[in-house]
Order: sequence, then structure tokens, then C-alpha cells
Amino acid sequence: MFLSEKLSKPRVYETLLFIALLSGPPRLRERDPFSSLSGAVDWSVLLNAAVWSVGAFWVFLNLGGYLIKGRSVPRFGLLHILAFLLAFCLYLSTFTSLAPILTFYRVSQIPIAVLFGFFWVRRFGVDSTLRHLLAGFLTMCIAIVVSAFVAPELVYTEDTILRDTRLRGDSIANTGAVAAMGLVLLLGYPSGIRSRLIKLGMLALVLPLLALAQTRDSYVVVLLFVLLALFRLPRSTGLRAFLYALATSVPVVIMMGWTSTLFAHLVREQRSLSTFSDRLPLWQYTVSEVLDRSPWTGLGFYANRTITTAYNAALGTSHSAYMEIFSGGGILASLVFSVMVVVELFLALRLLLLYGRNPTVFSTVSLLFGTLLIGVTSEEMVISSPTSFAFWILLSLISALTSAAHTQAQGVEIEIREDDSSSSRVLPAARR
Repeated sequence: MFLSEKLSKPRVYETLLFIALLSGPPRLRERDPFSSLSGAVDWSVLLNAAVWSVGAFWVFLNLGGYLIKGRSVPRFGLLHILAFLLAFCLYLSTFTSLAPILTFYRVSQIPIAVLFGFFWVRRFGVDSTLRHLLAGFLTMCIAIVVSAFVAPELVYTEDTILRDTRLRGDSIANTGAVAAMGLVLLLGYPSGIRSRLIKLGMLALVLPLLALAQTRDSYVVVLLFVLLALFRLPRSTGLRAFLYALATSVPVVIMMGWTSTLFAHLVREQRSLSTFSDRLPLWQYTVSEVLDRSPWTGLGFYANRTITTAYNAALGTSHSAYMEIFSGGGILASLVFSVMVVVELFLALRLLLLYGRNPTVFSTVSLLFGTLLIGVTSEEMVISSPTSFAFWILLSLISALTSAAHTQAQGVEIEIREDDSSSSRVLPAARR
């Protein structure tokens, strides 16, 4: 069985590799969007390649361990097979790409991330994976805070509409995304941290970043997380305390007359909502160009900048993971990606309905919904970033929890503890 093997503990270098892959790694500089298309290489590109090469080597060692010992390679689930099929379809776009080397490199990161997640969850378990994701998100939040004081040009962006600066974190990580996903795991998942002071310190790190980022899709992620919590109300003391505090603060905000100010901060520029900040016309233009030039295999994964900049030089990318898949891999890749997302959503919703009060299940499903929402307005869901790494590793988390749910009758169950300790772990019957 997928989860019947005894779980081990990751070594320090494996933990560091996990966080390095989750981080992207950061660009740490601004550069011309066409430099990648021309094949220009600098130290940041070399750093990125080095980290992903180490990740590929780790995958090779784990895969080779089965071959050396003469054991059969573990069977992949449906979600993994669909992810590999998606990568194959995206590899086809290399032949029509304006930058085939860039496309090949970006596509290669997908199977590496998927396989890394597969072997990590298999070796170390669901709990270890969620804890490492939380640690990675918090690490990126700390990096953004440090950069805000040491190198503000890496994280602050001028908002031409509001004539103000936003802590977007462009050269480090998407501030709103890592803060929102960190908040989901911090409140929903019992990480085993018993010190209330440390937990409050983590909240004091995440919440201000979420507010300063002024990223609307991140606010939607948090709102959906709260609605799901009200629907299922998992056994998580931290989340329940947060909901009580939220319910208490709503009347205070209304009584003090802060509603309009808060709404203006969350929505930012209302007129831009009708076009998703000019994204809808960009997507329409991109779709028409792809259908005209190469409808079946697309124009090359992450190589459509000549199209997007031709429409709006200030945008530069697809600004949507779903559009990135279509423009990069065409109809074939979009069909496979759509099937994969639908299957994953079906499994996640089923887990939520049946085991939603389990903090591990609830946090995993909430994190999936969060990544899918972020992907609507950002290609980071499929391009190496904290959101992307979480999305690809969630394939293994959802598969693992689904497998455990299906095999309860054979002696595997999802254990639910009343406290917030190390918790909600998938355990074999012999250890119950």
C-alpha cells in the first residue's frame, strides 16, 4: 500500500532542498523580459538551474534506489499519470516555441516537482510535507520582511493606479500568495508548536504582509478558507480562535465606520475589476493568436512574451496559469490539464465532505483551493514558485489522503486527535 511503509525523517539537507525548491528560487534582481527568449544567462539563472539540478538528482537517487535493490518502481496514481501526460504535451510545444531551450527547461521543472512530491510524501508522510510547506512559506515571508529593510527595491512596487507602493515581493516571492497559504496552514493545520507566543509571532508576521501586499486574489483565498472553516469547522484550536476573533471584530469595524476604508483597501481600484486589471482583453488577444498560429501544441510553454507584450508591454506574461498552459501547450495540454484539475477537485471535495473535520484533510484541501484561485490571475501556479511547488506536491498529498480513505477497511485510517499536537497522521493498523 502507498502508506503502509514505515515513515522516515528527512535529513537536514533534504529539508533545505525542500525549501530551496519551494522558493523558486527567488530571482533577486530585475531583468529584461526578453533576455530569457534570447538565451541570456546570468548568476540568477545559474542559481535556479543549480537548485533544480540538485532536486532532479534527489529524485534520481530515490528512483534509482528501487532499481538498484531490484524492487519494482512504486505505482503512480491517476493524478501523477495525468501530470506526466501534461508534461509530455508541453514538451511538444518545444518544436513551436520561440525559445525552445527556455520551454524545455521550464517544462522539465514540472516532472521534477511532481516526482519530488511523490517520493517525499511516500518516504516522510503527509504531516512532514505540510510542516515543510508551512516552514517554506514562513521562510519566504521572513525573506520579504528582511528585504523590505535591506533591499526594498526587490519587494516594493510602485502602483501607478493608486500612486502608492505595494509590498508585492516580486523579486523574492509573491507576498500575498505566500502570506495567504502560510495563514491557511498556520491556522488550519496542527503543526505541533505548543507555544502560543510563537504562534502569535507567526500570525504577526503573516497578517501584516497579507495586508501590505494588497493582492486581491490572496484576500479571496483567505475568504474562501474562512467560509470552508464555517462549513466544516475542523478540530483546530487556532482556527476556531481566529474565527471567534474575526466574528468579534466585524461589529467593531461597522460601529467605528471603517467599512468603506477597509473595502477600498481590499478592492483597491474598483474600475479595474471589470477587466481583471486588463487581463481579460489580454487573454482574448492571446487565445486568438494561439488559435491562429499553433492551436494544438501552442507557442511554447513560458515563451509567449512577444504576444503578451505586443498587447500590453507592462504585463509581459499570461497572468494566468490556465492561460499559460493553453498558450504554451495549446489545446492538447489544456485538455489534459483540465482533466487533471477536475479529478483533483473531485477527490478533494470528496475528502472535504467525508473527513473535513480532520485538520490535515481540511488544510490540504484548503491549500489546493488556494493555489487554484491564485492560478486564475497568476501563472505562478505552474511556473517555479512557492505556489507552483505547493500545487504539484498537492497531487501526492491528495492521492495519499484518498488512498488512506479508501483502505480504512484494510487497516489504514486517518487518525484524528483532539489536541493540536502532531496529530492527524496516516497510520497503519499495527500502530493504532
